[in-house]
Amino acid sequence: MVKSEDFLMKVYEDMKEDLRCRRNFESQLVYYFFLFYVAIGIATIPLFQTPNFPKIALSSSILIVLITSILTWRIVSDHRKYANIGQIAVRIWRYFEMFDKDAYLKCVPIIPEEKFKDHGKGSGYLFTIALLWSMTIGMLFVLWTL
Repeated sequence: MVKSEDFLMKVYEDMKEDLRCRRNFESQLVYYFFLFYVAIGIATIPLFQTPNFPKIALSSSILIVLITSILTWRIVSDHRKYANIGQIAVRIWRYFEMFDKDAYLKCVPIIPEEKFKDHGKGSGYLFTIALLWSMTIGMLFVLWTL
């Protein structure tokens, strides 16, 4: 295969778009998950006085834990893909000497390697998972203490 900088730039643009979509998905996930809890809460309030409420609370709890588990798996899976894409971006940056001093700017690299060498491997996804599980535990607490 013939080396082409245009091809690398196209790959890089595609990766940036993929990274952006994955970040947006995680943000939207938290938003919709919060709405899901509001819907569950609104649906269970009128049922609080019914004799079947313990069964409804148990069913709701199982559903909530199941959905939280599936979303946690999805976030971890997406993070692995995100980290792999980040490493490809770093290789492209190295190819274009973005980390090298004097390559483009005098005495300064375009991208400081110490800040970006682990691009895509951050722990932000752990915060999202902790937020989802905190919301889940809070919702279960509310369901079972009414």
